[in-house]
Amino acid sequence: RKRIDRQNVRAASFTIASCYHIRERMIEAYDVYPNVIYCGVDEKIFRLIKNEDRDKFLYIGSPDVPEDGYDLVKSALEYIPMSIRPKIHIISWKKRNGERLSEKELLKIYSESLVTLCTSRFETFGLVPLESMACEVPVIATKVSGHRETIIDGTTGFLVDCDPKEIAEKIMIFLNNKEFSIKLGRNGRTWIEKKWTWKKKINDLDN
Repeated sequence: RKRIDRQNVRAASFTIASCYHIRERMIEAYDVYPNVIYCGVDEKIFRLIKNEDRDKFLYIGSPDVPEDGYDLVKSALEYIPMSIRPKIHIISWKKRNGERLSEKELLKIYSESLVTLCTSRFETFGLVPLESMACEVPVIATKVSGHRETIIDGTTGFLVDCDPKEIAEKIMIFLNNKEFSIKLGRNGRTWIEKKWTWKKKINDLDN
């Protein structure tokens, strides 16, 4: 199977990687040097719905999948005093009936959130940070794959190691300063409009 995959990839006249991490993996596995064409987000759909009660700490993923890193969030909460410990709003991509969440449902969830937690140990690119920033919600994300290329550390959110104590420290910053969350959220929206819209990514592909 690996030999067939390698032959097929090397036979392609044009190859694309979704981020530089994936490009490096493709170079190593297939000895090809793809162009990096990032994914984008529809900023006309993903936008902040005005909500004065934004207080959720959002986690999108499966608590049962180790690679998704929910255990890091769970451990991080132990470092936060019970009196101010936030409740994590856990959202799976699929509802109980097996259907995927609609964009409208996701938009509502993002707009109720103060911060999005993206703590996966392994990621290919990661669309959640883009969607979150488009909705003016800052991101706390692990320093893996596309996270390192989409999030501006300290400006649109925070990049962290897979370290529960460090994650807790960043959560505490937002707990203690809601205005800071709003500021980083606005920075994130500006960053999305500057570089990460669908139109800009389509133009990158065309060029």
